[in-house]
Amino acid sequence: MPAKYDTMPPLPSQSQREFRHCPGLSGYSASSDGYIWSCRKIGGNRRGRPGLIYQQEWRRLGCRPAPACAYPKVMVRHNGKGCLFLVHRLMLLAFCGPPAANQEARHLDGNPANNAIGNLRWGTSGENSADALRHGRRNRGERQGSSKLTREAVEAIRRQWPQTKQGPLARKFGVSQATISFIVNHHRWAWLEDSCESTP
Repeated sequence: MPAKYDTMPPLPSQSQREFRHCPGLSGYSASSDGYIWSCRKIGGNRRGRPGLIYQQEWRRLGCRPAPACAYPKVMVRHNGKGCLFLVHRLMLLAFCGPPAANQEARHLDGNPANNAIGNLRWGTSGENSADALRHGRRNRGERQGSSKLTREAVEAIRRQWPQTKQGPLARKFGVSQATISFIVNHHRWAWLEDSCESTP
C-alpha cells in the first residue's frame, strides 16, 4: 500500500503523454491522451486526524458507464462531496483554461469518447452544431422523425412557388399552409439551397 502524505506527489513525467493539474480540484490531474488521474485519499491518518491526505502515486480513474453517444464522466471529490464531472471539461480546463462566456466544449472528430486534448476545443454553440451535422450526430430535414416531407418534396415546393399558390401546394403535399410558407421563405429547411429556379 503506498504511503500517505500531506502534500501531492509531482506529476508523472512520460514521453508519450503530458500531465496537467485540474484547476480547483486538489489531487487530480489530466493527461493529454484523455484520462483523469488522482492521488487523493479521503479520511484520517492513524492518529485520527481528519482531512485530505495523498498517496505517492497517481492512479487513473475509471469512467462511469455511459449510454451510447453520452459523454464519459468521472467521480471526484469536490467541496467534501463526491461529484460527477465531464472528462472533456476537466481536460479543457487543465490544458486550455476556462471558456469564454459563450463557449462550450467541442469534439472535433464527433466521437464523445475521444477526450484526447488534440480532439478538444472550446467553441461556440454554432460551431458545435456544425460539428454535429458534419459528423451525422444531429438529424435535420427528412431524418427527423417528425418530418412529413423529403428533400425532393421541399425542392419541388420551392420550384413550383409562387406560380402555384401556397394553399394548393399544402393540399398537394399533405401539410399545412403555414408549413409551405415556412419552406418557401426559408424559415424551415433553410440549410437546403434551391436546386433550380422556379418554373416559368
